[in-house]
Amino acid sequence: DEIRALVAEAESAGVVEPQERRMIAGVMRLGDRPVRAVMTPRMDIDWIDVNAADAEIRARIRASVHSRLPVCDGAPERLIGVVHGKDMLDAMVDGRPLDLRALMHQPPVVPDTLDTLDALERLRGTPLGLAAVHDEYGHFEGLVTAMDILSAIAGDFAARPGGEPGDRKSTRL
Repeated sequence: DEIRALVAEAESAGVVEPQERRMIAGVMRLGDRPVRAVMTPRMDIDWIDVNAADAEIRARIRASVHSRLPVCDGAPERLIGVVHGKDMLDAMVDGRPLDLRALMHQPPVVPDTLDTLDALERLRGTPLGLAAVHDEYGHFEGLVTAMDILSAIAGDFAARPGGEPGDRKSTRL
């Protein structure tokens, strides 16, 4: 509360801009917010079925604006890994089949009750830059990225071409 009062006073004095105050407040809330509050829910993620034919996989890659795609076994609640778009592109350019099982990486798993600040620490240690969020029963609930956490601090960012601004799916993975 004291820090909030100091920041409000600094804003009144013109030392801190209103946007800076909102960002400071966003940072201060990270420790109070569970990762579930900032993650992208599983029903909102673009994903690839590990059993799909090459043509369908290619269509999913083209349709997505994401650089990493979850690989699921038949349904989004059955996450088995994550593939990098670059790895898939390399396989296609080299004329190799799109063997998703060979290309995928295992994301770290974080509980949905973990606070967002601790989730950020865990994301720092992973080259994937994302983590799978599971509930207390071990069920896959969604994905969290560093961009999700940055958006919680600074607000959503404009989407890449092909996505709509403010469309959470287009700004996340």
